[in-house]
Order: sequence, then structure tokens, then C-alpha cells
Amino acid sequence: MQAQRDIEGVIVDILVEKYGAKVVLLDTDIDWDAALFSKGFVNAIESGLTPILSTIKKEEIHYAINNEYHHLLTEDYCYKVYFE
Repeated sequence: MQAQRDIEGVIVDILVEKYGAKVVLLDTDIDWDAALFSKGFVNAIESGLTPILSTIKKEEIHYAINNEYHHLLTEDYCYKVYFE
């Protein structure tokens, strides 16, 4: 995965504008200064899309780094499926 930091705070600014500082900075347990954003995440932001904070789910870092994953869609859900 290609990843980058939000050094200039652009992503955090977009989130704060939409959700407010309290929700983004205090109500999430994400260290935004240390966060690495995937190229797809950054591309979505650059395309004008905004992350839906309520959909952020914490996962084990082991799986995200060491395993390939793909998405599986059903009528109502999107699943992230890991492969070994």
C-alpha cells in the first residue's frame, strides 16, 4: 500500500469542516498527526468525496499490513476480506 501523512492538515480540515472539531479530534481515537492515508483515500479526498466517520472501524494492523485484501459486496453490505 502506498501511504502518506496529512502533513498540511488538509484531510483533517475537511473533516473538521464537515463534522466539527469536537467530533473529529476528541470523539475519535485516531491520532490524525500519525495517521497514514492510502493513495485511494487521498484520491477520494482530491475528487471531492468526504469520509463517513461513522463507518470507520478499527482492525488488527497485522492483517492490514501482511495480507492482501479485497472487497466483497452484497445488496446491503461491503466486506473487507483478507487472503493468505
